[in-house]
Amino acid sequence: MKNYRLVGLCLCALLLQASAAAHAAAALRFSAAPPPLEDGLFLVAWTDRAHPDAAPADDPWPAFPTARAVRTGADWAGLGRDTGYLVAYQAVAFGILYISPQSISNWSSEQKHNYDFSRWTRNVSHPHLDTDVWWINYVMHPYCGMIYYYDARGRGFGPWGSFGYSFFASLLYEFGTEAFAEKPSIQDIFITPIGGALLGIAFDGLWSSILAKGDARNWGESVLLALLDPLGRTNHAVDRLFGFENGRTDIRVLPVFGPSRGGGTYAGIQLSMLW
Repeated sequence: MKNYRLVGLCLCALLLQASAAAHAAAALRFSAAPPPLEDGLFLVAWTDRAHPDAAPADDPWPAFPTARAVRTGADWAGLGRDTGYLVAYQAVAFGILYISPQSISNWSSEQKHNYDFSRWTRNVSHPHLDTDVWWINYVMHPYCGMIYYYDARGRGFGPWGSFGYSFFASLLYEFGTEAFAEKPSIQDIFITPIGGALLGIAFDGLWSSILAKGDARNWGESVLLALLDPLGRTNHAVDRLFGFENGRTDIRVLPVFGPSRGGGTYAGIQLSMLW
């Protein structure tokens, strides 16, 4: 079931594409104008002005943190939200695997039908040394540890705090979501955060310098940042969508009434979204 983590990374990549689009538009507003009924409703979008509640340029916690933001202090609330997002991503990936064919999930139909919560209890009680192929244990797991590490770094934690969060996220995965499918792996518990922290320290200067460029990043730097920190980029985009960073998300649905060309009145709905 180690391909479960690969599915999770694919989900992060898809969400990252959405985050890039959200970040490119400082403010995006859709408004259904009230034309005559026979003309139908239409949507108008523009991005030529900033969000009215946007933080000033020197805000120490911009929506997409810079190297300076990393030095301002630990954002415990933000990291707590990130942990909730992480569990949600894993739950979605688990659900995708559950409904996938056996060739992808390695679960037979009989195993799915006979599944119960007691399997998780048995699994977490018996950690073991797994026999997965080398590239999963010694390439993918350290890479995932680096993703956890940079997520904490992006929330203002230092190297040791970020290592601690990577270790916590590894435990959360091994004894949480993955334990519903198989026993926790002893070596993964340690290889993930230790290897991830070493990779994170090695690329920390590059990561920080790319973040510091903000919107001035070119496409190559944006791709590189997405590879180094996909979880952090996705989480900050989700934060911005829900209004936790730089303003609020404003969604309004209002009834619209007006005169019709042929006489009488018409009724409609006006949808306004601002984030």
